[in-house]
Amino acid sequence: MYYFLPSWYRETSMAEHEPFSAVEERWYRNVRRCEFDDTVHQARMFLASGESPVLLSLSYAPTLRHTLHRLGIDRMEVISVFDRMQNVTEKNAAVFSYRDLDWPEGIGFEYTPFCVIGYLKGKRFVRVEFGEEGNFLFADYYAGVPARRHYLDPAGSLRFSHALSSGAVTVAEGARDAFRKKTYASMEELLREMIGRIMQEMTDEDLLVIASDHRHNHLFTDYAKHVQMAFSYYGERFDPGNEQALVKDAACARFLVTDTEDNARRIRTLCGYDKPVYDLSPFDTRLSLGQSQRVREMKILLAMEHLDEPRRSSALKQILLYMQENRNTQLLLLARSGETYTEATLQALTDEVMNANGIGPFTIAGASAESPCIAENETGVVTPDEKRPRVMIRFYLTEHDLIRILHDVRLIVDVSDQPDLYLQIAGISAGIPQINSHFTRYVEHLRNGYIIGNIAHLSEGLSWYLSDLAHWNEALVYCVQQIDRFAHGSIVEKWKGILSQYG
Repeated sequence: MYYFLPSWYRETSMAEHEPFSAVEERWYRNVRRCEFDDTVHQARMFLASGESPVLLSLSYAPTLRHTLHRLGIDRMEVISVFDRMQNVTEKNAAVFSYRDLDWPEGIGFEYTPFCVIGYLKGKRFVRVEFGEEGNFLFADYYAGVPARRHYLDPAGSLRFSHALSSGAVTVAEGARDAFRKKTYASMEELLREMIGRIMQEMTDEDLLVIASDHRHNHLFTDYAKHVQMAFSYYGERFDPGNEQALVKDAACARFLVTDTEDNARRIRTLCGYDKPVYDLSPFDTRLSLGQSQRVREMKILLAMEHLDEPRRSSALKQILLYMQENRNTQLLLLARSGETYTEATLQALTDEVMNANGIGPFTIAGASAESPCIAENETGVVTPDEKRPRVMIRFYLTEHDLIRILHDVRLIVDVSDQPDLYLQIAGISAGIPQINSHFTRYVEHLRNGYIIGNIAHLSEGLSWYLSDLAHWNEALVYCVQQIDRFAHGSIVEKWKGILSQYG
């Protein structure tokens, strides 16, 4: 059996007092977290391959089932530690309205396009939040700073209370048979007890894949001799500066998994070469070819995340100069929602490069604007109307956002020091060639991409794929061939092959 332990914890100011609490993001806000997660994609691949993986959740997440539905892994069996502590056993969904809650007499509700606000005696009392599909998620009360959180069972009876200032947990008298102690110094101490019980349910033939996180890694080290464990290092959760923690965790794992070849090399250097480290893609390819070859305009996507100066200005300059000579081209500036860039900063950067180099100026369309079509006259010739937007700004949060953006992209340019792994996989799935400044296992020079050793050679890659359709078609064919190599079945077989070495 494969068990996956995710790292789904809040990153807000309350994290200090409730480190194991998860937050369901409000759908209408720009969040500072992109929902690309190794656990999510590993679980999807195993489910798609006919396996029955189990999600082990340490998070206090009342909206967990909604999250799993939104992420497409709601078919997965779930072991929720907090559900067990609260004696929640029902797994079937039920119809529930926020009006079913026990509201105080005299409360009135005001409806907005985003949420429902409850007023009591003329003052705001509660904010009711909903999911994208209109289902009730949670209610935030305007009641000052929380001091204590009460955890109830499905019947509404108190199970235990958590004092947020001291961290102490007190078990209710009616629930003491379910716990070993009446009081715990912290929520972590209580979780340790419950984790011990769950780990006893596993066998030495099971594999527990832990999304490495300093908040929970140490809770599992005592069970290394009983259960096979692997730590998964992904994205920003891999901190090469914390060598001591990395070595300690590695000592308890059968093997380590990371997302890139570069991270694998760094981990081997820190941990020593006696610990197996595998760079297994957390993402799988899915045949979803784009439609750029069916439209006249050629859209160049420039990945802005992690693209620093002077490489950023050089890339912009070369693309904009190419656009000045080729009027049927457009530039799409891509960034993650709510992270490094805003619409204003991207527009300012582009304007600065155009002004400094006498380019254009081209009209820039904001993130909310529709993608414009190239204007043509009656003979089908592109007109010189430069008032139409030639530069578009796009932000993405979920993988669905990115796939939608790639729908009509002709060429991906990601010349950062560490190319975006998911963007490369999505590009293969869509059959889009890519220009990178570093070699990876996903993009091969003159096959499905163009690797430039120097940023000054970016214009050569642009000409290679945009001036000659034959090269673009060759890349498309090669991408289709590569899809089987990185499909979910192939990656799951690699997991099984690794596990068989330690069985």
